[in-house]
Amino acid sequence: MTAIAVIWTEAGVVFAADGRCMCGDKILSDAEQKIFRHTYKEWDIVYAIAGDIFGEDRSTFDLLADTHAAITELAQADYETFMDYARALDRKLDASVKRAIRAGYIELLDAAQATVFLASYFPDRDERPTVAIVNVERKAQSWSRPYKFDKEPALFYGSPKIREFVDAGRPKKTHFASIQEGVELAEAYVKACYGRPAIEIDEFCKGIGGHMHIAKLTPDGCKWIKRPKSQKRRKLKAKVKKTAKRGRNRSNA
Repeated sequence: MTAIAVIWTEAGVVFAADGRCMCGDKILSDAEQKIFRHTYKEWDIVYAIAGDIFGEDRSTFDLLADTHAAITELAQADYETFMDYARALDRKLDASVKRAIRAGYIELLDAAQATVFLASYFPDRDERPTVAIVNVERKAQSWSRPYKFDKEPALFYGSPKIREFVDAGRPKKTHFASIQEGVELAEAYVKACYGRPAIEIDEFCKGIGGHMHIAKLTPDGCKWIKRPKSQKRRKLKAKVKKTAKRGRNRSNA
C-alpha cells in the first residue's frame, strides 16, 4: 500500500507520499520515489503513482517506467487542455497493461489497479491548476477524470480508516490559503499511516513507511519541500564530483 496526499491551496498544490516499496510481505525499499516532475511545453507537471505497478518480475512489467516513457512521449504532442493530456496518458498506460497481459507477464485481476495523480497549471497560470486521476485496471478499460476541489480541497490515497482518524482530529475546511497549510495536512496524513499505531487501526499500513517526500506546484513551477532520497543521492554525487574536479584543477595549477 502507498499513502499519497494531494492538497489544493489558494497558492498551489501540495503532493506528499511515503517511500516504501513492497513485494508481498517483503520490504524492497524505504526510499522509493513516488512523486515526480516533468514538463509539457513550458509548463511543469507533477505526478504521483501508486498501486499494482510491478509484475512478479519488475524487468517484464514496470508501469512506473511505462508512465515515465509515456509522459516523455506526450511532451512532443499538442493538447488543448490538461484533461486531453491526461486522457492520452490513460490510453498509453492502458495499452501497456494489455501488452503485458497478452505476453503473460501479468494476469487479469479484478482487484489489481494502479492510480496516477497529475497536476498542472496548463494551459493558464491565472486559473486554478487541474488535478487529474488516471486509474489503470487489469480487468477492463482504464479511465481518467478531473478531481474537483469544490467541497473538500484534499485527496487522500491509502488507508480510508486513517483518513477518518485524521479527519476527526481537524476542523472541516473548504479551502486552504497557504502552501504551508497544505503541507501540514499532507504530512499529517502520510505520517499517520506510519508505524504500529497505524497498523493496529489498519493492517495494510504495514506497507506504508520509509522516507516521506513532498513537492509543491505553484504558477512558478514545481519545487521540492522534502526531496526523495534518490534525488538527495544524485545531488550529493554531483556535489562530490564537482568538489573532486575542483581539487584536480588546483593540483594541476
